[in-house]
Amino acid sequence: MAPNFDHLAAKAKAEFEKKAAEDARASAERHAARLKAHEAGIAQLQSDVLPMLNEAVTAIRGTGVEVRIVNRLKHGDYLDKPSIKFQLLGPLRASDGWRYESKPAFFESDGETITVGRGNFGAVNRPDTAVGTAPPEKLAQLVEKAIEGVLSDYYSDLREHSMTWGL
Repeated sequence: MAPNFDHLAAKAKAEFEKKAAEDARASAERHAARLKAHEAGIAQLQSDVLPMLNEAVTAIRGTGVEVRIVNRLKHGDYLDKPSIKFQLLGPLRASDGWRYESKPAFFESDGETITVGRGNFGAVNRPDTAVGTAPPEKLAQLVEKAIEGVLSDYYSDLREHSMTWGL
């Protein structure tokens, strides 16, 4: 008896279509879960971190130091973890308007915990060093530690380089 190639071809195609449908469903579920976590991370940063950072901004600006906060809280784009960058800005250099930018602190959230890190000079979007991770109820100490580190580095760098930088 000759093989039934029509049956083999139809069976292979049906198996392929079944697996493709399962893969598409699983991919959609993963996408929805990542998007949900991303949106939860944004909400967590806005409700738990930003109020503390705004208090820090008020206090630091009261001493005459300028502060920059960069929000990376882009809705719908779960490829980048939502984050906030906190950085101090030094005085403008009279000769050319250059301004010293401190080593930043970064605050990221996955919707459940908040991760705090520090960046080196030129760190744009991601921390180079971890400070720690905490749930929202234990966040205050971590934020304080990060801001304390930013302030310490800022004044240390200004003291060390003010003559070199012409500030």
